[in-house]
Amino acid sequence: MNSLPPELARDALPAMGHAPPHTLDKARQSLSRCASATTGYVAEQPMRSVLIAAAAGAAVALLVASSRQRRNR
Repeated sequence: MNSLPPELARDALPAMGHAPPHTLDKARQSLSRCASATTGYVAEQPMRSVLIAAAAGAAVALLVASSRQRRNR
């Protein structure tokens, strides 16, 4: 369960381009802390985590649908 966030962080870091090494280290540390905090929260509050994820997904879906309607006008 804990292997996915570090993989995502590792894959995202090259997208930063040619940032200075200390910036990449800070970003790596920050992403690692966020991944650990998120994993801990989900383990402690699984139902609340699912509800938050569902609400966020619904909000994104509404935004996408709204932008598509505006584009079709």
